[in-house]
Amino acid sequence: TAALVRLAIAIPDSLMMIYADLSQLVQSHIADPDVTRTVKGHLSEFQLALIAGASRTLAERKQLAQPVVQPIIDALHELMPALQSPTEFITLLGLPALDQAYAQGSISPDIRAVFEAARSNRAQLGQVLTTLYVCLNRTIGDRNSTLNLVSLWNDCIGDLVPPILLLIRCLHAMWNPAHYQHLSWQSQQAHGLFGVLDMTEGERQSIIGGEAEADHTSSTTGSQQQQLAPETHAIQHTLGSLLSSAYKCLGRLSCVPDMFTKVPDLADNFAACLFADAEVMAARHWRHLLSDVAMPMLQNVGNWPGMDASTHLDQSRDTIGRFAASWLSPLFAFCTNKLDAEWHTLVTRGMTPSNQASGLQSAEVSVTDEMVHEQIVRDWTRAWSQLVVELLVS
Repeated sequence: TAALVRLAIAIPDSLMMIYADLSQLVQSHIADPDVTRTVKGHLSEFQLALIAGASRTLAERKQLAQPVVQPIIDALHELMPALQSPTEFITLLGLPALDQAYAQGSISPDIRAVFEAARSNRAQLGQVLTTLYVCLNRTIGDRNSTLNLVSLWNDCIGDLVPPILLLIRCLHAMWNPAHYQHLSWQSQQAHGLFGVLDMTEGERQSIIGGEAEADHTSSTTGSQQQQLAPETHAIQHTLGSLLSSAYKCLGRLSCVPDMFTKVPDLADNFAACLFADAEVMAARHWRHLLSDVAMPMLQNVGNWPGMDASTHLDQSRDTIGRFAASWLSPLFAFCTNKLDAEWHTLVTRGMTPSNQASGLQSAEVSVTDEMVHEQIVRDWTRAWSQLVVELLVS
């Protein structure tokens, strides 16, 4: 698929001569359930790269690109009812069915059917975000690129941003027990939400570096836990990947000018995403939230493709002021207070020696949970410092 994208960039006009056949072939692969969602995303990226680079008018390219983008929008809106509240989102993930399976001690045919539907919903949500991000990255990543299709995304920005904000808010809410403790859980495992909020081995690897060890979280006693472990781990992995993809999509969409003027209540909804459950969010998420969302927001507002910020200074300042007023100052206060508390705890406990902190992946170092948490705090501090520097120099 990477070769296809490079080919589309190199000879778009030649490939456009057989575009109808190529489009039909791509769509058949996207509809194939055996094709992975990553490959499907890159096939859509190939199509958009081909359209964006073709020697056609903007109107013609937008017309060709619309059938590629519209399924992404439709898929997001199909899942919107499940994003209206944390309770609905928990149901979409399949956690109530997991609770029933634990309570009954077996997977009945009815529960198995619910598991299958939940897997399909999770896969659909994951695929649409993966596809959206690679397409955004290809067509609005560089403001001076000939592949820029910002005008296309401007037309549909109002359909994309609201569901992504809702998704992020639902994901953050998972770490707040107040959103799910009141539900009619039947099993003891539900009190810890089945461990789906725990850090995966992939997340641990990204923090400490090196090769990920085998995931031993499934090695629990009893056949019931072993039987349900694959479903639990699938949901656990889904939460991490959805949050990462949603952050990146929202950050990339900040390159689109109309995001700041045509999305209703953007500032308030963005502030709600940041702070509704901030006190209970996992510390490991703040680095990505700052780097993948807040930083691009500040970098891109007023600095959009096709617009010279120096000639639209008043407009840029006005947009920045209206958008940032509701969340930037509270973010400063929150991160400063939380990081002060985290560092005070680390200093009191005794920090990891510098030679180990900078090389946790070394085989000679036995990595503890405390050392991983310290690295998380270091990463969070670094991302926060970079955001502050960006704000001061911009």
